[in-house]
Amino acid sequence: MAPAVLLLLCTLDAGLTASFPPTPLPKALEILSVASGQRLEATTALKDEVLVARLNNAPRERVLALICQTLNAKWDKGADGTLRLTPDPILLARHVQEKQNAAVTVVQGSLDYLARRLVQQPADLESRTAEAALRQAKRDKDAPMFGPEESPAWRAAARVDDAAAWTARSSDFWPFVSWMGDYLRVLFSGKGPFSAARTLGDSEALRLWSSLGESSRQALRRGETMNLARLTPAAKVAVEKWVYWFEGLGNLEPTEALPRGIHDGSLSLDITEKPVLIGWSNEEGEPIDPMPLDAATFGRALASGSTWWELPGDHFRRFSNFRVGVHRTYSLNFLLEPGALSMKVELSETYFDPSTGSVQKLSPGLAAEIEKARLAALANPPIQKPGKVIPP
Repeated sequence: MAPAVLLLLCTLDAGLTASFPPTPLPKALEILSVASGQRLEATTALKDEVLVARLNNAPRERVLALICQTLNAKWDKGADGTLRLTPDPILLARHVQEKQNAAVTVVQGSLDYLARRLVQQPADLESRTAEAALRQAKRDKDAPMFGPEESPAWRAAARVDDAAAWTARSSDFWPFVSWMGDYLRVLFSGKGPFSAARTLGDSEALRLWSSLGESSRQALRRGETMNLARLTPAAKVAVEKWVYWFEGLGNLEPTEALPRGIHDGSLSLDITEKPVLIGWSNEEGEPIDPMPLDAATFGRALASGSTWWELPGDHFRRFSNFRVGVHRTYSLNFLLEPGALSMKVELSETYFDPSTGSVQKLSPGLAAEIEKARLAALANPPIQKPGKVIPP
């Protein structure tokens, strides 16, 4: 069952009075129905929730609002006047987004902390720290490994399969943040939109990916379309979780669109790839805190710099050495029955092959994409925001 919800309200002039120990939500609503004189029910999606209440003349509307707020739900009024508690997709989406934002904040904070430590140490500390961290990880048979020990730290990037396997074995909500600690920075690459932090941040999508099983993932990679009935029991549970708890159907209310559950459907996989690169000048050397860029972003940076990272265009124009990797997006496309309802779950990874060295000249195709983006940025320069002026 879900964790109990405790409602403690002060004594007021008039309202509900009821007390009960941890009680399944349907039974708790029966008790509150008697106390309030209003028939209260809950949908089956909330049947495993638990309430604990100690109410003394508490305002009814305040109690109902607190239940909604705590359970990410809403009250729907039926034709007979019954109030039915159903999951609220807006509150659920906000709850999920807050968790994801918190994860990104924690991850970025760990990166910044270790980066500051590295800058203050001798130049060879990065490689020595990476080797020590990787050796310790190898000694831990349960620890995830994302690259060979001899590879530079930032090139030991997390791939979706490895990240999903570790996530499935961990009971922590944020398994990578909980395990890696100070080693977080040296075990995966970079910052920015193509950072591997995005691969590790979506624990529920990784658990869904892992639950499919190796044979199903290989079939999907070959372009096969699978019936949902063929999925493993764990995968079916994960799909239901995405539908009913993580707003998988977008603006559709899942308990209305699929009131009797998912009967069957299909699943296919789309994989898109784009090259990404890391660059540096001979004077500055290879960065310890790299920022992978795609062709469009690098082209714009060459023309006008990066306003987000507050770096001028000259910083990027000095690049004479590059490492080229790949950014992949995995789109799981579900078609749910009855109703042929579509749902998409996405994962991504950024990977630099440890066996590939740096280059001084990019491939013609990648160079052409960069030049196209640079010329487009020059033709449409960004509007400069006025700076702050301190009055005399």
